[in-house]
Amino acid sequence: MTLEFTADVTAYYGRFEALRRSGGRALELTVLSGPFTGCRALKWEDTLLILQRCPGEDVPEKSVPASFGKSDSDTEIGIFREGSTDRRPKVPENVNGRPAEALLTEACERIKNGAVLLPGILKVSGEEIFAERPGLTERLVICGGGHVAQALTAMASMTGFEVTVIEDRPSFCSACEAAGAARSICGDFGQVLSELDDTDAPYFVVMTRGHRSDVACLRQILTQNRRYVGMMGSKSRTAGVAEGLIEDGYREDAVAAIHMPIGLSIGAQTPQEIAVSVLAELIQVRYRSGAAGSEDLLIRQRLARPQDSRRCALAEIVAKEGSGPRRPGTKMLVYEDGSILGTIGGGCAEAAIISQAVRCIRKGNCLRMRVNMTKEEAADRGMVCGGIIEAFITPL
Repeated sequence: MTLEFTADVTAYYGRFEALRRSGGRALELTVLSGPFTGCRALKWEDTLLILQRCPGEDVPEKSVPASFGKSDSDTEIGIFREGSTDRRPKVPENVNGRPAEALLTEACERIKNGAVLLPGILKVSGEEIFAERPGLTERLVICGGGHVAQALTAMASMTGFEVTVIEDRPSFCSACEAAGAARSICGDFGQVLSELDDTDAPYFVVMTRGHRSDVACLRQILTQNRRYVGMMGSKSRTAGVAEGLIEDGYREDAVAAIHMPIGLSIGAQTPQEIAVSVLAELIQVRYRSGAAGSEDLLIRQRLARPQDSRRCALAEIVAKEGSGPRRPGTKMLVYEDGSILGTIGGGCAEAAIISQAVRCIRKGNCLRMRVNMTKEEAADRGMVCGGIIEAFITPL
């Protein structure tokens, strides 16, 4: 693996922007605990870029990264529990970021082997690391490349989905690429799906040209990580497919979760109208799960090309329980004057996180913050979601 190190936040996010524009996909890691809390890294192909600058410390470009000592005490503030990380520079045993390198390299290997569903937290050598695939936050896999699939590809690409099309007819693969697919794969449906990376739980849409291919796709998809699966077809046909899958031994709840017939009921007739109904359902599922939408990309672009010299901190949701307003990976950029870019849900919870982020900017420390919106006190403050979120704040 090729290792690269930078102490420049703008260069780090600029590298991500260049990678995104070239069509590359990256994995991002953020260390949440231990001596390298706040360390970030981008992993793509065989390259690992480590952002070794520690906010709050004046670290030269070629110096070793500072280490952090984590406080053992937590402080209860109303319904918020915070655990701060003091930035006390220590002398690492090795130079050039070697301790962080070992931790992050091990994390990459474990993620590759399916240790965590992204975005999510995994433990490596006793430390917690948040992992995600940044940029285009949702991946849509369309099985079939016909006229509806081509229309859906074009529309989904415009609304922030990264579209992969699987087809067994080369000419239809080419048509989907022309419509905006990030990737098209020509081959046997079941075989291609079995080899597909599903660690980020894609959305799956099944609309092949034949019943047999549709069923083959569903049989494979039901064994994979997925955020959504839907199949195009009439009510009678899809009912027969569901019955057949259950008879074949697939769990009834898994089969019942398949959206079939696919799409919202809007009376669609043409391929383009059917694509609209399918996309509407995908967007509905996206925001019911609290997805980040395009805000993540906007924030990364701002960090790659700052518009002014104000100091800022990145606040992001790293875990969620219950019906929290946004999903893990959702980000908000907080400036030292309290202004923000993006949102992690609004309301009192967001206001408290903004306040803590401003304090982190001034003090130069990371903060992991747990916001409980399930208690009576939370209801009194207007937090009606009823869930729990964990936010991680990093001054940049």
